[in-house]
Amino acid sequence: MNQNLEKAKQWFEQLVTRERWLVLGCAAVIVALILDTALVSPATKTAKRKQAELAAAAENLEETRQQLNLLSTAEGGSPLAGKAAEENALEQQIARLKSDLEALSAGLISASTLPRIMEEMLIQTGELELLEMTVDPPAQETDELFRHSVSVKLSGGFTALISYLEALENLQWKFYWDELNYRVQQYPNAEIELKVYTLSNHKAAI
Repeated sequence: MNQNLEKAKQWFEQLVTRERWLVLGCAAVIVALILDTALVSPATKTAKRKQAELAAAAENLEETRQQLNLLSTAEGGSPLAGKAAEENALEQQIARLKSDLEALSAGLISASTLPRIMEEMLIQTGELELLEMTVDPPAQETDELFRHSVSVKLSGGFTALISYLEALENLQWKFYWDELNYRVQQYPNAEIELKVYTLSNHKAAI
C-alpha cells in the first residue's frame, strides 16, 4: 500500500467538517501535491524526463542538419566538420534515449487491459461514479514505442478518490501516472479527471 496515500486519507478523515471544506477549497493544490509525492514514482519521473530529452534532442538534430546544409555550400571545412560531429553526437544521443524509453516499457500493463482494470477498480471500491472514459489514440514515442493513454472523469469525494488511487497502486500491473485534476462541485462531491498511460511496442491496443 502507498503509505503517503494512506496518511493523506487518515489526515483528512481526522478533520472536522469546516476544516474539510477549507481544505477542499484549495483542493487543486493539495491533490497536485499528492500526485507528485505519492503517485509519481521514480519510474514515471524517469519516463517523463527521457521523453522531454528525446524531444529536445530531435529538435536540436533538425536545426543542426539545416545548418549543415547551409554550411555545405560555404567555403572552409572547419565549421562544416564541426557541425557534422555535432550531428553524429545528437544521433547517438537520440538512439540512446530511444533505447532507454523502450526499456521502461518492460513489465507494464497491456494497452487493452488498462481501461478494463480502471473500470473494474471503480466497481470494486464502489465509491466513485464514472462519468466518462476516453481511450486516446496511440502516440508514437520512438520508431518502435507507442504511448497508450486512458482518461477517466469521475464524481465523488476526497476519501473515495484516495481509496481508488490506492486500489490502482496495489495492482500487480504497473503503468505511469500523467494527470490528476480535482474540482469541488458541491461539498463533499468533486469532479475528478485522471489520466494514466502505458508504453508498448505495438501501435494497436493488444
